[in-house]
Amino acid sequence: MAVPPHFGFGVSVGVKTIPFTSMKTVLDAFSITLPQELSFINDYGFAFPAYTADLRIGGFILPFDVGLKFGYLPKNLVKDLPVNLDYLFVGADLRYAVLKEHLFIPAVSVGVGYSYLKGGVGVPGLLGVDITLSSFEVPNTSGDTDTHNISLTDPSLSFNWQTQIIDFKAQVSKSLLIITPYAGLGASYGISNAGGGLTTKLLLDGTEITDQQIQDINNAFTAAGKTPPDLSAQGIIVSKDVQGFSVRAYGGLSLNLLILRLDFTAMYNFRLFFF
Repeated sequence: MAVPPHFGFGVSVGVKTIPFTSMKTVLDAFSITLPQELSFINDYGFAFPAYTADLRIGGFILPFDVGLKFGYLPKNLVKDLPVNLDYLFVGADLRYAVLKEHLFIPAVSVGVGYSYLKGGVGVPGLLGVDITLSSFEVPNTSGDTDTHNISLTDPSLSFNWQTQIIDFKAQVSKSLLIITPYAGLGASYGISNAGGGLTTKLLLDGTEITDQQIQDINNAFTAAGKTPPDLSAQGIIVSKDVQGFSVRAYGGLSLNLLILRLDFTAMYNFRLFFF
C-alpha cells in the first residue's frame, strides 16, 4: 500500500569568499595591479554569490524520496559587474526510509546522491589595451599575398573550478511538536579540477578569429610550401586534478512552521578536522 505522497520545494542562498591570496600569486607573477574599482578585494577577498533551488517528492508507491537541485547564474544578471562570474550546480539524490517514525521510535533513512558544480571568476581588462603581436602575409590564389594583423584582446585574470561528488549518508530524526532534531553520518567521493591564469582571445584584423579562418590560413601556408604560424595559444592556464574521500558527522534541528521549514545544521569533517 502506498504511503501518503509529499512534496517540498525550497531555495537556499549563500556567499563564498575567495581570499585575495589565491589571486595574488598570479597577479605578482605578471606584475599586474587590480583596477581601482576592485581594490576592495585586497582587504576582503572576492565574494562569490550562489543559490540552489531544491525540489523533493516521494511517497507515491514506495517509501522513497527523490530530490533534485539546480543553481545557475544567468549572464545577463552579471553583465554590468566589473568581473565575470560563472556558476552552475545540478544534483539529484535518492533517499530510502529504513525505519518509519512511530511513537518513541525515530525515523531512520539512508540515501545516495550525485552533484556537479562548475564555477569561475574572471577579472577583465588587466592592461587596459589589446596586445599587438605581429603582421604576416598569407599567399592568395592570384599569386600575391594578403597582409593580416594578429593581436590579443586585453587579458583577463581567470579562476575556474568544477567538481563531481557522489555522496552517501545515513540519518536519524524524531519529530517533537514543531521541532525535528536530526543527526547523521555522511561519506563523499569527489573528483575535482581547479586552476587559474591569464586568458585572452586571438584577433585577426581586429575581429575574433574563427576556427575556419585558422584552418584557411594554415591551408594557404601549406599550399605555398611554407610553415604556418601557431595560432592556437589562448592564454596561460594552470590547473590540477584532485580526487578523494571525506567523512563527516552532522546534526541539527528543523523548525516546522506551517508550510515553512527552517534548518539549522552543524557539521564536522573527519578528514579535514574542522566544523
